[in-house]
Amino acid sequence: MDRALAETVILGLHTNVDYLRAVLAAPEVLAGTADTTLLDRIGGASGEQGDSEQRLPGALIAAALTRHAQAWTDDLWHQPSGWRLGRAEPVEYTYSSGDQVHRVLVTGPPTAARVEGAATIDGPEHSDARFGTISQSAVDSCSHQLRLDGVVRRVWVWEGTDGTWVRLNGRTTVLTRPRDAPAASGPGAVSGPELRTPMPGTVVAVHVHPGAPVEPGDLVVTVEAMKMEHQIRAASAGTISLDVAVGDLVRTDQVLGVVSGPESPQDTAEPSAVIHKI
Repeated sequence: MDRALAETVILGLHTNVDYLRAVLAAPEVLAGTADTTLLDRIGGASGEQGDSEQRLPGALIAAALTRHAQAWTDDLWHQPSGWRLGRAEPVEYTYSSGDQVHRVLVTGPPTAARVEGAATIDGPEHSDARFGTISQSAVDSCSHQLRLDGVVRRVWVWEGTDGTWVRLNGRTTVLTRPRDAPAASGPGAVSGPELRTPMPGTVVAVHVHPGAPVEPGDLVVTVEAMKMEHQIRAASAGTISLDVAVGDLVRTDQVLGVVSGPESPQDTAEPSAVIHKI
């Protein structure tokens, strides 16, 4: 029964699949000594979340690599990390889990990526880099093959209206993108749909390709001025159109791009859930 539950993939709906697996894994159930007080001792929350802290880094990496693969292009000038001499700048993907904000830094193509982070922004950084690749399955758009540190796993990732759903190692993790990302204040922040540079300089990196969806706080353009890099981030959700490319010289308050509002609901409607049984 546990194997059947582990192979059941339901994304977009909160279920008790993980809770049922926790019940089946209880020592009393395995020993055949369970009684009517078992569920009270396990508790709903603890049973449902289980080893969430152990599986969270893998879910964060899978979600970040999936977004990275969607944004990646073989065009050198439009790659998410931009082009520059020396090591490319990592692309930052930020997610929330509970009341904590996590970030994952990805460098290189999705077929040979270097992954760092998967830690809380306010917590200690993980200095150890991990190497991962992700490729989409031919079966459906949610199924991927994730290779992390040489170990291959099958993972399902689905972008829903209420978050990113990741099914990995028979467990489901729901991640959200922070809505209070540092885009509305500080250097590089913008308050409207137009992205403007605060000073003259040179565009050294374009982190998204034209037409890509962006969320508040997503890094869009990096401008270098006087040996300092200024990150220009989106302040609202929508679709990005860009007016600059890497290498362009820009003046103070020049419009670098525009974030158009989200499309109407009928144009962007998503299924309420994705269900697989393998």
